[in-house]
Amino acid sequence: MDCTFEKMRLEDLDEVLKIATASFNQPWTKAMFENEILKNPFSEQFLVKVEGENAGYLCMWSLFDEAHILDFAIDPQFRRKGLGEKVILNVIERIKENKIKKIFLEVRASNEAAKSLYKKVGFLNLAERKGYYSNPTEDALIFQWKATEADRTGFPEALTIFALMREGFMSEYQKDDELVKQIRKENKKFRDFEKEHEQLSKKLEALNKRKTLLPEEEVEVKRIHKEKLVFKDQLKQMIKEFKEKKV
Repeated sequence: MDCTFEKMRLEDLDEVLKIATASFNQPWTKAMFENEILKNPFSEQFLVKVEGENAGYLCMWSLFDEAHILDFAIDPQFRRKGLGEKVILNVIERIKENKIKKIFLEVRASNEAAKSLYKKVGFLNLAERKGYYSNPTEDALIFQWKATEADRTGFPEALTIFALMREGFMSEYQKDDELVKQIRKENKKFRDFEKEHEQLSKKLEALNKRKTLLPEEEVEVKRIHKEKLVFKDQLKQMIKEFKEKKV
């Protein structure tokens, strides 16, 4: 089955929502799709077309050398025809061009068709997250695709692409504790970034205490992890530049 890919637009959302509603017990809302299209610079959204008809969609985030497939669905009338496999293989080719080395996604533990698809195209089941989904409550399986064997993460407890980072980013710099104290004292921007990072950690901690998450809350968790990684990268760069000036 031949298919094409088009960037998702606001005017496509009514059709996208029909596919989402037919595919999930708790589909994304229109506001969630709008936010991805209008406000998230890390997000890409695609419509899958077959002979001019909307046959599916996919939303993903890319950050640094990793990507995360957040929402992916094929219209029921186009399933079991190899279309899902073509879509994922297309995504893999796209991310290779952008130097991305890993793709992560979550899937319901009972979704045998999805698990079979992802394994077929090279994903491995890394971990399990208890009670991740609601309506009904169900565990999530975390799958990862990697460009090379060396890129595969060693963290079996990984929950999402952005959860691979450890919460206390400063632990990486314990050996430079005095240096960090000096930067903190001299650089207001560094202090502000630390404060933002800490606030995000508190928000994340509150969400992680929830037994189940609504779809918008799942996306919020990923957004927070994404922002924490951005702050972490900026803080790392500031420490590096400060050290170079001291040499």
